[in-house]
Amino acid sequence: MYKEHKSFLPIEDNQKIWRFIDLAKFCDILETQSLFFIKPKYFTDPWEGHLPKKHFDESSYGDIPRDMMSFSISMAKEKMPNATRNDFAVNCWHINEFESEALWKKYSDRGIAIQTTFGKLKKSLGGDSNYEEFIGKVNYIDHNNDIVNIGNMFNHLLWKRKSFEYENELRAVIWQKADMGGKGCRDFENVKGQEIKVDLSLLIENIYTSPFEDGSWFNEVVSKLIKRYSYSFNCYKSHLMDKPCWPNE
Repeated sequence: MYKEHKSFLPIEDNQKIWRFIDLAKFCDILETQSLFFIKPKYFTDPWEGHLPKKHFDESSYGDIPRDMMSFSISMAKEKMPNATRNDFAVNCWHINEFESEALWKKYSDRGIAIQTTFGKLKKSLGGDSNYEEFIGKVNYIDHNNDIVNIGNMFNHLLWKRKSFEYENELRAVIWQKADMGGKGCRDFENVKGQEIKVDLSLLIENIYTSPFEDGSWFNEVVSKLIKRYSYSFNCYKSHLMDKPCWPNE
């Protein structure tokens, strides 16, 4: 179930968000009625979860006793990144009123985009009582010159390098509830992540199919697939690559 947390910066409930995926992943969502939360260690960015360079500089630890300095830097370089990459799992969305051509190409140039809102994402989560889901906006920082607040482990998941700012990312994060032992994702240590049940009828507002497919055949295939699973989502072919309409043409 969705839960608020001070580390997670929320957005407006009516803000549109998008998830760009290939057709196989969409089929899996329909079949399992779940969203897959993946461990950061499997992200394409090899520095996901690692702290900015300033955390490796002794001058950043001015108030720490000298005999603790090497321990603090070791924590920043190794223990904290390893924990971030292995002990949490994440499901990512793009914040935007419109489609993103860059994200179509990066994640789904021959797939689909799920469009919903922040409010609907919050309400649709909650099918797995073993987990609490936290959702917040990612902060983009200068990896060479900035530092992050490391007082809470969640903070390590909620920043990325400025080179990724075009993603304008919203992250849903799971960490096992305290009454289940507080073990986080470590109890599925040998898998890539965890499927979390969602109410798809509540979650999905619209489906858009690839703007890079000629004709309507791909949209028709996806529309039939949605009906086969007894859902009634609107399914539109993206108009992102349509020819501009000129007056009197």
